[in-house]
Amino acid sequence: LKYLKSVNVDCIVPKIVADNLQPGLILSDVWESIRTSEVIIADASGQNANVMFELGLCFALNRFPIILVRTQNDLPVNLRALKNIEYEFSEAGREKLRKNLAETIRGFLNAARRNQT
Repeated sequence: LKYLKSVNVDCIVPKIVADNLQPGLILSDVWESIRTSEVIIADASGQNANVMFELGLCFALNRFPIILVRTQNDLPVNLRALKNIEYEFSEAGREKLRKNLAETIRGFLNAARRNQT
């Protein structure tokens, strides 16, 4: 996901939690990031157990992440009904994902900020 750092929308500064871990409990860093981030993006490709756990934390906190997948089969059956962005792991696919993600983030932020007023 490091290439997603180039997605620049509305002064959002992309941060990958794994890149910024401090000594101590990793879960504390993940929890704090989920609680305080304006936008959360989770790549569920490959059904990584850590990502599935983090998605569970998001939903427990009423946070609704943008979910990325390479194929719908990457999501467990009970998560396939959720909105997600499917992408292809290639240079063209990454460029398309950057554009889709920027558009999705912009829409997400507009809706969230409208609800705050």
